[in-house]
Amino acid sequence: MTAKSADAVVLASARPSTAIAKWFRQLGAICRLNCTLMVRYWKATLIQAIVLPAIAVIAIYAIQEASSGSGGSDGPAQLSRTPDATTPCITLAYTPQTPETTEIMDIFRTKNQLRMGRQSPLQLETTVISDPSFIPSRDMDIVPVSSESFLYQYTLDHPTTVLLGVAFTKQGGGADGMTPPINWAYQIYYNATRAVNRTVNGDFQYKAEAGINRNAGMDDHYGVYLPTMMRSVDEAIMSMLQRMTDTPAGKSSPATVDLDYSLRSYPIPQLQTDNLYDSIASNSFTMYSSLVIIPACITMVMAVMRVTREKESKVRESMEMMGLNVEAYWMAQWLTAWIMAILQSAILLGLGHAAKIPVFVNADPSIWLVFLTLFCYAMNLMGFFLATFCQRVGTAVGLSFALVVAALVTTPIIGMSWFKFWIANVKIEGGQLVWLMLSDLYIMQYFLPFFNFARFTDQVSQATSRTYDYTTQGLVEGNKFVWSNMTQYKHDTEPLQPYLPQPISAVYALLVNIVLFVILTWYFDQVIPKASGRRSEPWHFFVSRIPRAFKKMFSSSSAEGQGLSAYEQQQIKNSTAVRPYEGEPPVGEDEDVIAERERAVNCTHGVAVRISNLTKIYKKPSTDSIGRRILQTLGYIFTCGCCRRTVREQRHATSTKRAVDRLNLIAESGELLALLGPNGAGKSTTMQILYGVTPQDAGTAFLFHRSIDNDRQQIKATLGVCPQHDVLISDLTVLEHMQLYAAIKDLPADAWRLDKGEDAEEDATKRKKKNDDFSTTLPESIAPPTWIKSRLQAVQLWKDRHTYAGRLSGGMKRRLSTILATVGDPEVLILDEPTTGMDPVHRRHVWTFLAQFKRSRAILLTTHSMEEADALGDKVAILVHGHLKAIGNTTRLKNRFGNGYRVEIGLTDLNGARDDSAAARPWTTEEDVSSAIRSVMPASTLIDSASSVSAGVLVYGIPPDRSSLAKMSELTALLERAQKQGVIKHWGIAQSSLEEVFLSLVQDD
Repeated sequence: MTAKSADAVVLASARPSTAIAKWFRQLGAICRLNCTLMVRYWKATLIQAIVLPAIAVIAIYAIQEASSGSGGSDGPAQLSRTPDATTPCITLAYTPQTPETTEIMDIFRTKNQLRMGRQSPLQLETTVISDPSFIPSRDMDIVPVSSESFLYQYTLDHPTTVLLGVAFTKQGGGADGMTPPINWAYQIYYNATRAVNRTVNGDFQYKAEAGINRNAGMDDHYGVYLPTMMRSVDEAIMSMLQRMTDTPAGKSSPATVDLDYSLRSYPIPQLQTDNLYDSIASNSFTMYSSLVIIPACITMVMAVMRVTREKESKVRESMEMMGLNVEAYWMAQWLTAWIMAILQSAILLGLGHAAKIPVFVNADPSIWLVFLTLFCYAMNLMGFFLATFCQRVGTAVGLSFALVVAALVTTPIIGMSWFKFWIANVKIEGGQLVWLMLSDLYIMQYFLPFFNFARFTDQVSQATSRTYDYTTQGLVEGNKFVWSNMTQYKHDTEPLQPYLPQPISAVYALLVNIVLFVILTWYFDQVIPKASGRRSEPWHFFVSRIPRAFKKMFSSSSAEGQGLSAYEQQQIKNSTAVRPYEGEPPVGEDEDVIAERERAVNCTHGVAVRISNLTKIYKKPSTDSIGRRILQTLGYIFTCGCCRRTVREQRHATSTKRAVDRLNLIAESGELLALLGPNGAGKSTTMQILYGVTPQDAGTAFLFHRSIDNDRQQIKATLGVCPQHDVLISDLTVLEHMQLYAAIKDLPADAWRLDKGEDAEEDATKRKKKNDDFSTTLPESIAPPTWIKSRLQAVQLWKDRHTYAGRLSGGMKRRLSTILATVGDPEVLILDEPTTGMDPVHRRHVWTFLAQFKRSRAILLTTHSMEEADALGDKVAILVHGHLKAIGNTTRLKNRFGNGYRVEIGLTDLNGARDDSAAARPWTTEEDVSSAIRSVMPASTLIDSASSVSAGVLVYGIPPDRSSLAKMSELTALLERAQKQGVIKHWGIAQSSLEEVFLSLVQDD
């Protein structure tokens, strides 16, 4: 830092260092900015880091508790009808075949029909089976067999052919079989193995009801077929006996007996589902996996909003204009994103352990911490990537929330068992699993972090969740998931084991996500057009930007004591080369404008700013209909080659506007060039081209030999910009703004850190003013005011240094924006209407500071204040419709385009005037006054008559020629004499104002 007093302005310049050292210091500045804003927005930070993980864990715990159920129902479970056989076999075999047993079976099938809701009852076969080798070729319902011994042997030989069997025995009834008491006994044959052997169907799932077939198939895990069969046979026998006793001979009765049987299981330990994705299958309202990713998704949305807001509010653009490296900006975003990722993951994991969620408790905490951190970080980086496509916060929020919805919907689906075939990239061909090389889903893992989250969480939850043991009817704790399982995981679907990836692959995929999003964000941020239209060409990013960055990375930013490099010599050569004027100049161009253009064209010596043939064309939106535009395009296509250029020029002439048209200007070091012009003249556009916000369509400019086309980063390092509109960070104080931009400009640390003595001095001064009797001595160690204090005092902002920018008034914001442009003592200072909205007192303070600060540097200033241009401008350029209309110092412009001098005469009542001089006759009319003026000053002209103004003032114009100036003394003597005689009340002579010059030039166009 070089600090010296220059009329009370303390200077502070950037330190000499390499580009890589400056890059790291800028990186630190933006990291500090992000951390400061993270603390300032503490509510949003707490919501992301603590509240969202807590809500997710509480919801998971509540759903897990709600989904808990007992292995059996506390109440009785009603029995259903007797089931049908599901393969070509016999549903029910009975013996013997007698009229009574046939009637019993007939009642049996009728009752079963009512319970089944079938349109037709079971078929009752009449043919008795007596062949031990008989195999049914079709489904048979109720079939008689020859004897009970045959039924026993047949079910032994064919265990899967007969579902149920019954053998009746009649006891009593007398000789005719009808005399009471009559007793019926029966023996049911049933495959008991199916009730206890789980291997019959290993994929069944239990429901809450006891005694009911859990899979609606052939499995009978609770033996429910047996009591169902007993109830049906009992109902049939009792109904038959009821008919025999209550119905006279020869008549039939439809009376039947209905029995109500129920089962109730023993109580067993509570069954709880821990697996994240099995819960979805058994509880339609549960989405554990979606709840876990909600904190990371909301953090991604917040990251997108923050980065896009900085883009939309032009805060980032302002920092880049002051020299911030784009790569340093993004690296700071990537680094500070780790803070929230680590905090959020650690808190989520800690709360999961506190809630005793098995998927967290049974896994190594370091595994979850690493994975969740990578996942949250990858989601943040995906948000940064999305932000490169958005220019508005509303667009960014809509796009990011659409992605959140997609993540919440797809994450639980990816963990389902049938989805594993898609993840494994396999299909079935000829009964064999065939691996697909690269399917769409396989590629998705490299672009969608939540895809990897779902896959990893499914595998961990499968290994760590508690399971239900059907033999012991109890819960079995899940296995521990340790780092060795990351590469030696055994999948629950054995055939897919060779094809399904190991859990560690999800971690690798997240790392690929991170690297990929970093590269894509860096690239698309450069090539996607900004709101102003500026962008890098896709190939330029690789061909020029990256090689140049590596070339200059270790080059020194200060050439003191060193000779000029070959590149710097080439810069000087290019900036002093002759650049001929393009096209024909406007008709009637002023000679000073022509001279300025010749200086810019043939600039063979170094100047601060050289603008050569600068052109900017804005395209107007077409108002033609779609049909008309199609016809114009077809006409252009089928036009002959010699006429096509004319047609194209005509089309462009009606659809474009030249904001800046072949502008040529020169600004010397130590000179303030003021640009004047009406709205839309091209002043701000010219400035925006110079500081890199708007790209030019033709021409170029050089700032201290550096081209705006090739040396943009070097220009920004030595450029100070005050844009037309205030671009400030609302939640930073005035002092923090100064320190931020000082760090971006790479000022030494002792330059942007405020001395504690300055605050002590102010505190002591306040105490002394509060109590004059109290003796206050200022600290002896107080150093001279630093450059920060000097600058803020110059614009009357020192007392407000701890005020947030969002709380400043409009004029105070303008003063802060102006003083920020001077940070780092730039070689070129661009001020776009800096004093707009300021009161006269503070405007004068700013003028005083700029007049002192312009030494050894060039200042380009645009303004609508003629007084400001007159007071500050060493050279004034007036633009009209993008052309340079006039240029020169204020005296030159006034003499050339003004009316020379103005003579204002305030009249009294001319009828009452008297003339004490014998040589002059009395002035009784305005014509007498004009005649008297012309008698002394023949070249004078009446500009305003007394009747045209309310105050009765005559205004005369006097040309600035030598003859008129020679007679100025005679005119003043005449006016003094007339005032003494009472003919006029007051008079005055003044040179034409700059405002008159401006109006005369603008009104001509």
